[in-house]
Formats: sequence, C-alpha cells, structure tokens
Amino acid sequence: TMEGMVDHEIFELTNGIRVVYKSINNSKIVHCGFVMDIGSRDETPEQWGIAHFWEHMAFKGTVKRKAFHIINRLESVGGELNAYTTKEKICFYASALTQHFEKSVELLTDITFFSTFPEKQIENEKSVILEEMGLYLDSPEDAIQDDFEDIIFKGHSLGRNIIGSKESVESFRKNDFRKFIDENLDNKRLVFSV
Repeated sequence: TMEGMVDHEIFELTNGIRVVYKSINNSKIVHCGFVMDIGSRDETPEQWGIAHFWEHMAFKGTVKRKAFHIINRLESVGGELNAYTTKEKICFYASALTQHFEKSVELLTDITFFSTFPEKQIENEKSVILEEMGLYLDSPEDAIQDDFEDIIFKGHSLGRNIIGSKESVESFRKNDFRKFIDENLDNKRLVFSV
C-alpha cells in the first residue's frame, strides 16, 4: 500500500466550496466538475424526480447562454460536457484540452449556479424524461433493483427511483426547481474536482 502518500490536494475556497486537485503531468487533458451532495434522497414526495430533471435542465439555458451555446461551448474545441444524477449526488463535469480549462470551469459554474429553467424548455424536456422513463421501465434488471430498494427503504426517499413518476415529472414548473435548489444547494455540500 501507499499509505501516507497523498497524490492530491484538497483545499477550501473562501466561499466554502472544497476543491480536490490532482496533477497528471503527462496528460494534455483536464477532467473537472462540480459534485454536489444533493440527490434524489433529498426530495420530498412532491419533488420525486426533480434532482434528475434539474440535471437535464442545467443544459437548457442560463442567465447568459441559450441551450445551443451551452452545448457548443466545449464541443467547438473538441471538449465534452456531461452530467449524471444518483440517489446521493448530482455531478456536472467536463473534459477538454488543458488550454480550455478556464473555459470549462466558467461553463460548469454557469450551468451549476445560473440556470434559468425556461418554461418552454421544461415542457419540452418532460417528454424526453417520460421517454427515458419508458425505456427504463422496459429494463427488468433496473426495475427489479428499484423494487428491491423500495422494499429495503420502505417509505424513505432512498427507496424511490431517481427518475420520478409520470405524475410528478408532468407537474414540475420553474418555481419547483428554484425551491429544490434553494433548499439544498449550499457551498458546504459542493466539491469541485479537477
């Protein structure tokens, strides 16, 4: 074992966000992202599926960018922007050539903190998520895992699947996202990994 040999740095910014940094000198690529200690386990029954929906909506518009500009910002320089949601975390991340690190950080900051949740985009995205839900429900190995967790965590948000229900997803409006974010997003629950 390499006990005692730390190959990364962890430091806290003045705003409370922790940064985990590891330098890999023989690579010209940077991987970075915001990992939030927020997931579907933080949802109330009425919010079922909103963490996953937020992940989708982060790409649909910010104070200074429309969806096209968000997607194109790193793609135009050969980079990649992506995200995922679990029961315990939401992650917005990017991979790009090291010379585009600042561009990546700025874009990730924009979608994490300055999403606008345009109503039209929410409506469009509902059909995307309902389609995803259909595919998901057609997958027996996923469905049985959900049923199992529902039994283990009976009545708890950890027992519910991440995607939500048709009813909950169809009910979401702009203010529901704002409320969920205001209740959960806190710099102390945020790590920037690079």
